[in-house]
Amino acid sequence: MSSSETVPFAVIDRTYQPTPETAQLLQEIGGVEALKRMTSIFYTRVFRNPHLKVFFHNEQDPHAERLANWVAEKMGGVTERELQDFKKEEESTKQADELNEEKKAGPDESKNLNFEEEINREDEVACTPTCEEDQCPFVSVRGVTKSGIKQCPIWIAKHPWTYEREVHRPMIDAPIYIQNEYNGQMEETTTVVHDRSSAHFAGWHCIKRPKDDIGQHFMLDDCRAWMRLHFWACRSAGLFYTPDYHGIKDIDGALTQVNGNSDSNKPKEALSKETQIKFEQWYTRFLGHFVRVYERQAPPFTLTEAEWSADVNCLRAYVEALEQGLHGMEDVVDVTFDLEAIGLMEPAERRERVRYLKRSGWPYNTTG
Repeated sequence: MSSSETVPFAVIDRTYQPTPETAQLLQEIGGVEALKRMTSIFYTRVFRNPHLKVFFHNEQDPHAERLANWVAEKMGGVTERELQDFKKEEESTKQADELNEEKKAGPDESKNLNFEEEINREDEVACTPTCEEDQCPFVSVRGVTKSGIKQCPIWIAKHPWTYEREVHRPMIDAPIYIQNEYNGQMEETTTVVHDRSSAHFAGWHCIKRPKDDIGQHFMLDDCRAWMRLHFWACRSAGLFYTPDYHGIKDIDGALTQVNGNSDSNKPKEALSKETQIKFEQWYTRFLGHFVRVYERQAPPFTLTEAEWSADVNCLRAYVEALEQGLHGMEDVVDVTFDLEAIGLMEPAERRERVRYLKRSGWPYNTTG
């Protein structure tokens, strides 16, 4: 695939599918580490925004790492370099564990085998960089078992989000408000947060939210504000092509002064314009697909919010609003119906574009 080709957005029966092209794109942008730079910037900005931060009880949780791992997994895994690094680290850890076991149990010749030799001996086949889930000797054909994903280093490297969720993620009690079904009063309790669904529930009922909003699911205005900051983070991290990149960086610097610390994380190597455009074209469709999970009215607004993130005037006004203690999304917040939101848009060309995307079935169409 040449650098100028568009990466196909593959959806079968409305279910997203990774492809070899998305795995290659992940490698071109710099792998999961590039995504982590972006998500770190994103969550730093979310936690500064008065409208969005109330969905999060604990800002210290590894939100950025989990989101980056999730996107990387959806794109098809990790880069070859990251895969090899992971294998070396996994083997070193395994060998260290074996040495510790030897000291405890005494001499045992079988313990002298390294990890791959042990795999070959027990299963007569070892994982390779092309290991597939349905062929992996450590993964049940009926699904991924904990014992399976603990043992297969290739599967772990290609599924960082699932591995962390199933094996390492702690069960956390988050304080929430729940309405008493008998007297209608809000009562504080806790809920266990372990996966995405439980995290969403905790966010909807977070005790930081205004009492009148407790229990409300994510609305159109929440999704639009979320996408604006997300796409802005993509530009700040150098993943999207931005004609006025220096203007964006100046705004980033002004935002840093509001909070007193830096949220920028410069990539080791700048991406080519072609790669940035290719990633932006694919990633906007990707988010347009998944934002529907939170609010079905949101997808047609995806490209509009991406454009907002490239408009220096919009960003400057946003930073000035934050300096005044505001959320900076006055044109979005409390506008929760798509027809109303479209009607309020300026200029008229933007309204027509969103209407077109709404009619065309974007992001599933092949144009637009």
